[in-house]
Amino acid sequence: MNCDFHLSRTPNGTVLAIAPMPWMASVSVGIWIIAGGRYERASQSGVSHFVEHMLFKGTRRRSSLAISEEIEGAGGDINAMTGEENTCYYAKAHASKTRVVADVLHDMYACATMPAAEVERERGVIREEIQMYQDQPSQCVQEHLQNLLWPGHALGRSVTGTLESVSGISRSDLLHYRDSHYIPNRTVVAVSGAVDPKEFPLLWQEISARRKIPDTAGASRRGALFRERHGRRKPDRVRVLRKPVEQAHVALGFHTFAREDHRRFALRLLNVVAGENMSSRLFQEVRERRGLAYAVSSGVLQFHETGAFSVSAGLESSKVPETITLILKVLGKLASGGISSKELCRAKDYALGTMWMSLENTSSRMMWLGETLTTIGRVVTPQEIEAGVRAVTASEIKSLACELFVRGRARLAVVAPDCDENSIRQSLQSLG
Repeated sequence: MNCDFHLSRTPNGTVLAIAPMPWMASVSVGIWIIAGGRYERASQSGVSHFVEHMLFKGTRRRSSLAISEEIEGAGGDINAMTGEENTCYYAKAHASKTRVVADVLHDMYACATMPAAEVERERGVIREEIQMYQDQPSQCVQEHLQNLLWPGHALGRSVTGTLESVSGISRSDLLHYRDSHYIPNRTVVAVSGAVDPKEFPLLWQEISARRKIPDTAGASRRGALFRERHGRRKPDRVRVLRKPVEQAHVALGFHTFAREDHRRFALRLLNVVAGENMSSRLFQEVRERRGLAYAVSSGVLQFHETGAFSVSAGLESSKVPETITLILKVLGKLASGGISSKELCRAKDYALGTMWMSLENTSSRMMWLGETLTTIGRVVTPQEIEAGVRAVTASEIKSLACELFVRGRARLAVVAPDCDENSIRQSLQSLG
């Protein structure tokens, strides 16, 4: 598969990343900014997400309705997302509408007015969003797990903020944050699809010339780094939250390592074997053989200097201690017995197959460019990933499992209607 890309930099420092797919009918454009939850003060938790919302509320040239009508009226779609380390505004449409898509996105990025009345109206919308997530136990339990993994740090806070923090963010706070972070040397414009890599930079230069954004030093590139504390005071390892829900939700997590650590390829395969798909050990043991849960899976979070491996499950409250014990037993076997050559081969084929298939989509290629450029400052090519995955050995995966799945490193969050907290805490002792 052809995965060529072209990088250039505008005179003011914005990176343009273009992945041409001339055989496609669509184009995907994303404006990526190095701005997110980890760059926020605790008192302004949620400001990145608040700014994201406000960029859809109108510019000097377009109303909020006009923004959506211009993209959707062309048969496209427009959206945005805020993470811990970046924020992205993206749209996809037929390639003949590339100018429209680029113009609307740049207008939002550079010329959002954030009227005071809209700030107050959107504040209420975001408060409703926060409460919606609090009513979703699968989302709620993940937020509590992140808080346990990164206590006292921005990575441990919800990207949406809290009801209290959002209530205290003023219009001037939003403007200051936007003006400090939404600057050329913190911005990547990623494009993929039926686009000419020579023509798009000229188009972008024409569109962006309408408003020159002054480049400033901005905030620190990564924000405060997280360091695990190993002091006399033991960190909180378990959090049980009782809510009137129909099902208990469990999230178990272990610290991992930085995004570019050499063990990242082994971690990718460990996750596949452990719980990423239906043939994984956790799915087969917890759901297929024992029938303890409908949903059980594992996942990986990766940040600049830290990360996490986690397991999530939804199940009957009375089965929580048994299920946690079983999950830990499965993880423990990965550490004590490793994996077979057949498992390793299947995991590699799965990981690489899903990667290559995802890159058939223009949106996925755009995301691939923007994500890697804003988080590590370079494009990680599919070929680099394939070489790294192919080189992993079974012994490396076993060694990594031994390092990660240690009793004292486990963090556990549970959201349930009723449960025996003592039994839950005792179940955590079954590892190692």
